[in-house]
Amino acid sequence: KCAKCGASMAPNAKFCPECGAKAVPAGSTVCPKCGKAVSASAKFCPECGASLAAKCPKCGASVKAGVKFCPECGEKIK
Repeated sequence: KCAKCGASMAPNAKFCPECGAKAVPAGSTVCPKCGKAVSASAKFCPECGASLAAKCPKCGASVKAGVKFCPECGEKIK
């Protein structure tokens, strides 16, 4: 699944067929500030230093960078 647009991707794809974003390795996420692939467990981007932890605007739950919806309440994350 594409980390940028959510489109389905083949397991060996190098780029998303829908938006053209570079494929992110399994266990990684994309920094919302610089776009680099980072470990899914990272709290800060090692490339630009951006915080990868965010809070849901509706319920305040912590959400990982790059998620589209809150895992607790389903609110769309901007």
